[in-house]
Amino acid sequence: PIVLYCLDLWPDSLVAGGIRRKSFIYKYYAQVSKTIYQKMDIIVLASRLQFGHLQNNMQIQQARIRYIPQYAEDIFSEVSNNVKKPRPDHINLVFAGNVGKAQSLDTIINAAARLKSEPVSFHIVGSGSELDRVHQLARQRQVNNVIFHGRKPLSDMPDFYAMADAMLVTLQADDLLSLTLPGKVQSYMAAGKTIIGAVDGEAQRVIQESKSGYCGPAEDDETLATNILKFIHTQDKQKFGEIKNVTDRMYYTNSYHVHVSEEIDAFSKLKFESKFHDISLGGCISYVEVPDMSKNLPAVEQIINYIYHNIQYAEINTKPDVCFACDYTGEIKLDDNLEWYCPNCGNKDKDEMQVMRRTCG
Repeated sequence: PIVLYCLDLWPDSLVAGGIRRKSFIYKYYAQVSKTIYQKMDIIVLASRLQFGHLQNNMQIQQARIRYIPQYAEDIFSEVSNNVKKPRPDHINLVFAGNVGKAQSLDTIINAAARLKSEPVSFHIVGSGSELDRVHQLARQRQVNNVIFHGRKPLSDMPDFYAMADAMLVTLQADDLLSLTLPGKVQSYMAAGKTIIGAVDGEAQRVIQESKSGYCGPAEDDETLATNILKFIHTQDKQKFGEIKNVTDRMYYTNSYHVHVSEEIDAFSKLKFESKFHDISLGGCISYVEVPDMSKNLPAVEQIINYIYHNIQYAEINTKPDVCFACDYTGEIKLDDNLEWYCPNCGNKDKDEMQVMRRTCG
């Protein structure tokens, strides 16, 4: 019997190289590919999602199709973690492989731009038709956390894998590309590395089923950046253990402010935060949230006097809402259905009220 082990779908792989599906070249290779597929006794696929494509588009009977996961070179199963890292104070993320259009390296560059202020370094190991353009994009986005290492021989790759805290895989958002499984996924798994991906289809399914990392949609740099932050958080939890209100959360409060969940009075909050103002060279402001204080002006004067003598810059936040139906001033309330209403007259007409809330810094 003649057995074909199919790692890429043809002629659809031509599209990844920029060939249009309506072009003569594509149509020619479509016929050639179909002829080859149909002459095979058995076709072995590395992706389960490719079964339907061959059955529906190439008229291949299911009985002639087999599934065998793609192998990884033995060299990747021998990766050591005892390698000096270029930035030991950073989380080092490595993308290894071809830098082509299908690999959507833009997703990585844009995610890196979102994480400029984070202790993360992105290492691109490989070359390809898109390398110069991706270089240019990195310069345009002014990212200094991306290092391009160029093409390296297979014998050098274990060292790059070893220095990686996690490996990256990205693909274009394309229905046919989503049917494929990039060979790097098996290599990453063989090395025992966490995978952080922006991929659809088969690659996403493998990462999720194997629980080998984090995965979001193809070309979604925002979700990729979020998943990288989740990975960093996991690393911190492993390093420092579970610290209440710190590593037990899925975020960090990047501020000297007392956390909003703390039960604390205005004066204690201002006293604590005042210690950080002298070292907050980029600017600083403290604040206290208060209810309607119109009937307790002496308390407002006390807070202002404390601010004047103890802290550089602070403010008092209150809820200066107005109901135009009854001239009420104070706090407009929310009911159980999250509808605003006036506590004085019951007015729910949004055109007849003014509601102001501070939702960010």
